Amino acid sequence: MPFIPTADCLKVTMKYVSDGDMIAENVFHVNTVIPDSPTERDFIANIFKDWYDSEYKPLVTANWQLDQVITQDITIEEGTGSVLEVGIVGTNGGSASANNVSTTITWLTGLAGKSARGRSFLLPPPTSAVLERSITTGYQTSLQTAAGVLIASLATGANDMQVVSYVSGGVPRAAGRKLTVTSSVVHGRVTSQRGRLN
Repeated sequence: MPFIPTADCLKVTMKYVSDGDMIAENVFHVNTVIPDSPTERDFIANIFKDWYDSEYKPLVTANWQLDQVITQDITIEEGTGSVLEVGIVGTNGGSASANNVSTTITWLTGLAGKSARGRSFLLPPPTSAVLERSITTGYQTSLQTAAGVLIASLATGANDMQVVSYVSGGVPRAAGRKLTVTSSVVHGRVTSQRGRLN
């Protein structure tokens, strides 16, 4: 699909590495207040870094680390970007599940329909947090709390998380449609990322 611009929007990529070579990414979209501002890009990148450090790192096993937070303006195809080097290792003392094992968060906007919600596949949970095909209630609750903190942290600076829809009725939109994320649901069932691009 060709590039589709989205006004006043940053794409934020959290890039993780495991054991030096395995790579995983989570991609988010965030509202911008100042057009193409390096200061705002850095501000937003640090929100994600600080959120990982305080909320998500304790849920991530030590073989994974947040390597970079990459921000890029997607108002135009050649939008400028920034890279924040991080290198913070997970501090959960448990053993990691297989790399294809994941759980998911659905990001909600208060509107119905597939194009009005987003989804993130998370890093493999520790084996101690997995019972058969589900994560434990405690781990699920911790993830739910962390997701809520991220939504609130972004909203504080008017840089609300967005769900961006690029397709309507099977046809690419002329411009991405932004909807503000207001809540989330962490799913208790584990899933597989095998063959997926996140």
